[in-house]
Amino acid sequence: MEVKYLKKHSSKVEGVIDLPYSKSVLNRYLILARLVDFPIELEKEYLADDTVLLAALLANPQRDHFHCANAGTVIRFLTAYLATREGEQVIDGSPRMRQRPIGPLVDALRHMGADISYLGEAGFPPLRIGSPDPSQSGKVIKMNGSVSSQFYTALLLVAAKWPGGVTLELPKEMVSKSYLEMTLRVLESIGIRYEMAGNRIQVPQQSIQMNALPMERDWSSAAFFFVIAALAKEANLFFPGLVREGTQGDEVICELVSHWGVYYEEKKDGMRIFKTETTLPNTMVIDLKGTPDLMPALAVLSACSGVSMRFSGVEHLRYKESDRIEAMSVELAKGGVRMQAEKDSLLIESSFAGEGAVIFDTWGDHRVAMSLSLISMLEEVGIRHPEVVSKSFPDYWDQLEGV
Repeated sequence: MEVKYLKKHSSKVEGVIDLPYSKSVLNRYLILARLVDFPIELEKEYLADDTVLLAALLANPQRDHFHCANAGTVIRFLTAYLATREGEQVIDGSPRMRQRPIGPLVDALRHMGADISYLGEAGFPPLRIGSPDPSQSGKVIKMNGSVSSQFYTALLLVAAKWPGGVTLELPKEMVSKSYLEMTLRVLESIGIRYEMAGNRIQVPQQSIQMNALPMERDWSSAAFFFVIAALAKEANLFFPGLVREGTQGDEVICELVSHWGVYYEEKKDGMRIFKTETTLPNTMVIDLKGTPDLMPALAVLSACSGVSMRFSGVEHLRYKESDRIEAMSVELAKGGVRMQAEKDSLLIESSFAGEGAVIFDTWGDHRVAMSLSLISMLEEVGIRHPEVVSKSFPDYWDQLEGV
């Protein structure tokens, strides 16, 4: 079993960070492109594994079996896309994927006229997807607010091509709402019309015009280096191509790490961040309902800086690539950190105090691996199965060791 050992021997971080393109943004465009047979041509440099996987699965229009590994975005977006096609297809994933719920999305698609059945346990992959029944269109689609926003996104991505369009009724509270807002901006960028009235979004059936696949650098990946800067005494990091456009919810990391003296300057060709001395807060309360993927990195920031943090809006983190609440609780406990989890909140109120090299398990989860690696600012750490980071940031280790 491979273990990667890391230790930062300087309190200063500086260098250039080449971030991958946002898989969240690009994967949305890939589905829209395939709906209208827009050619998908991608250079693999700066691409996350999930984007490479989705592009490969979409490349062959004759394919009838789709294996999505443990890529939640891929299986959810593909399920909606395949529901628009004639013929019969099977979609499946890894053993962990077969534990990740997909029932609300299947129910919604069935309500719209999709032909979907379970090949194993009800509510979970694998699925058999047949030809849709256009006569069932026109219904209002509702889902529970506790489900992933990716379910809503999956429906919105195919809505313009669905017979009669799609009307979604949104809950008052939604998990990862910033990702739904990202989807709406993507639709707007290629001219897809929609109307919002109260808590309803209506997308009429319409033609889709595409002339490019926009590439945005990934804020979820940038967040790890913003946390590194927060833990350092000095920082001067430059991110080529990184801009604040309001599309990606994890841009909020800029405000969060400002409490640690991290500030940024937007440049013509990217963004530069610095660190200044500041007085740290004793405690922080952070609502992560809109940006739950930041939790693992912020948990490490809390544990390594001694700032007690309480997170709310984290319940859905139990259904990611791993149960991220359990994963981070178990791994940070190796350094004496106490994490108290309730149904939808998480409290961290003690500091990391490792003795010698602490070896962490990654739980098959890219964000767990990258977050735990940040502890190398304080202690030597070992990361088991470091290869998992390629899911979103294939070049992460080289970029980390370069600063």
